[in-house]
Amino acid sequence: MRHLLLIVFTIMSLNNCIQSQSTTPKYDATVLLDPEFKGELNLLESPKGKVLVKLKNNTKREDYILLKIKDEKAGMFYVSASYAITGHIADGWIHQGKEISICSRAYDQPLELYASPDPHSKVESVIKKYSPQSMKVVGCSGQWLRVETIIEGKKYSGWLSPDMQCANPYTTCN
Repeated sequence: MRHLLLIVFTIMSLNNCIQSQSTTPKYDATVLLDPEFKGELNLLESPKGKVLVKLKNNTKREDYILLKIKDEKAGMFYVSASYAITGHIADGWIHQGKEISICSRAYDQPLELYASPDPHSKVESVIKKYSPQSMKVVGCSGQWLRVETIIEGKKYSGWLSPDMQCANPYTTCN
């Protein structure tokens, strides 16, 4: 009987381990502090806490800031901030704003923005012609990003699929 209980316990433990490894993180996307942004962005220790560091792109050395989103709460992202060349800065909270951005990889095809973070959901917006302009990031779910942009006076919004994201400040991700 003890052997049977041991076997059942082992199988249940393995199953839990496999399930926990296969779940997608709730937040797991990398975005940019817009390379065109010339100001500073406060990285906070908590949503209403003190400033840990002021984030600013090093445009002189072309060392731009990447932000790995780890959590989201009340108009803020919890991120791991790092320079693209010199590396990790700190982890903390930032306010969502127009300077948090992503570019599109849809160079030779229309860009579809979805109603929810699912490729089978309804298409909310279609950007028919490629635009090199960055898009404002307003939400995150797994590796999907909720974006907004205005191109030639028309507003587009929706969920950007992971395969259409480019968070590289140096190349066009093609």
